[in-house]
Amino acid sequence: MIRIFAGYDAREAVGYHVFSSSVIRRSTDPVAIHPLGLSLLRGYREKHEDGTNDFIYSRFLVPWLQSWIGRALFIDGDMVVTSDIAELFALVDPYKAVHVVKHGYDIGQRGHDERPIQLHQLHVAICRRPASFQHR
Repeated sequence: MIRIFAGYDAREAVGYHVFSSSVIRRSTDPVAIHPLGLSLLRGYREKHEDGTNDFIYSRFLVPWLQSWIGRALFIDGDMVVTSDIAELFALVDPYKAVHVVKHGYDIGQRGHDERPIQLHQLHVAICRRPASFQHR
């Protein structure tokens, strides 16, 4: 089963449903899609006043949400999947904690070195505690 945590923001609910449909339609493996947004996480709060989406930091909770077991995909819920998501999981290296797809979207903020901060729209997490990773 491929576990997917999709960023969910009530302002973009239609996009989330289009995303979910595109995954289900093309996947050759069973999938479990979990919406990920602040309103759905009890006991967790994050503060951002810059108008960004409802899951800007909670995307990094995926290993914890998986109880540190298995692997899972985080993806922005306003994307459309055009091929089999199982093909992406076939590329995962179990010796790497995370696989990230970068993009060139500038969120308008700068890091300490004055370069633009760019958040990823997709990552696959190997959900083990960091101490359990072996170097090869």
